[in-house]
Amino acid sequence: MDDELGYEPYLPEVRQAASSRPEYQIHYRNPHTGEEHTIGTDSVSVWNQRKQLIDAGYQVAVARRHVTIGAWEIVEEAA
Repeated sequence: MDDELGYEPYLPEVRQAASSRPEYQIHYRNPHTGEEHTIGTDSVSVWNQRKQLIDAGYQVAVARRHVTIGAWEIVEEAA
C-alpha cells in the first residue's frame, strides 16, 4: 500500500541478533596508603592487568558481570 506521497512503506531488515559478553572491573588498593582505584577492562586483558598490579604490590580483586545486548528492533517506521 502506498502512502500519501506515493511511496511504498520502508521497513529495513534489522539483522543483528542479541548478544552477551563478559565485562570486568579490577579493584585495587595500595596497602601502605589505603588509596583505592577501579578500572574497567575486557576479558582479553583482565588477567594480565591483574598480574601486573599484584607484581607492583597492590591488593587486587576482580569483578565480572555479563552484559546482554538485545537485538535491534524497529520502533518507528519511516514516513
